[in-house]
Amino acid sequence: MNNRFSRPFLITLLLGAAAIFIPLILYFNWLHPLNSQLEDQQGLVENEQALVSALLENQLENPGEEVLTDSASLQKQIPVKPLTEQLLLDLEKAELLSNSFIESIAITETELSAAALQPAADPQMENPLDEPEEEATAVSAESSEEMALITEGLHKVSVSLTVQSPTYFELQRFLTVVEELPRIMEVEQIGFTDTGEVISLNDSAVDLSFSITIAAYYHPGLDELIEDLPSIDSPAPANKKTPLSTFPGEQEEEDESI
Repeated sequence: MNNRFSRPFLITLLLGAAAIFIPLILYFNWLHPLNSQLEDQQGLVENEQALVSALLENQLENPGEEVLTDSASLQKQIPVKPLTEQLLLDLEKAELLSNSFIESIAITETELSAAALQPAADPQMENPLDEPEEEATAVSAESSEEMALITEGLHKVSVSLTVQSPTYFELQRFLTVVEELPRIMEVEQIGFTDTGEVISLNDSAVDLSFSITIAAYYHPGLDELIEDLPSIDSPAPANKKTPLSTFPGEQEEEDESI
């Protein structure tokens, strides 16, 4: 036994084992956690860049607006959740301020694509300066890549409304309030219903009825930023036992029956 496992051999064996296990221990106790933290930070940076890219596109279209940099401020314009409840409250605000009445509302959610945001090209304006076809194709491909980067992961909330306003000015006020909301809103479509022409003094004025489609945007999948979501400005509860209007006597009978 002593001949087979001499002291120099045992020392060499221990040193070899140490040379193998010490790097493994250092990797799993130090390097591996650092790599995990680095990947988490890179994911957070990519998420922030996605939000900033979407807002930069809006900034290019509206250069007079202030550029926001922190997550809480960015999510007032493009949140990471649909926040449809806040959206409905904002539309109710526009309804009240414009003295209008929302008759119906429908909400749909879809994922955006670069093609959906790309405006239709006019055949007569595709190459107005007779540029080389290869150069025009390269510019078009670059534009498509930029649009795909900006819209990657972006979702849209489409709100279809039927609204009544006393006159055109209240309608204009409704649209102005919507466009001035902190959240990025886009009026995609608007149509009017003919109320008929007033031809005599005996004819009463009829409210102007119009349909409108409004788009708002959000960027899901950014779970790290959920804690920065803006709070919902919901009204205080009315503390009603029933949503119906009742007289005091009827209310007492209702309470006794309960």
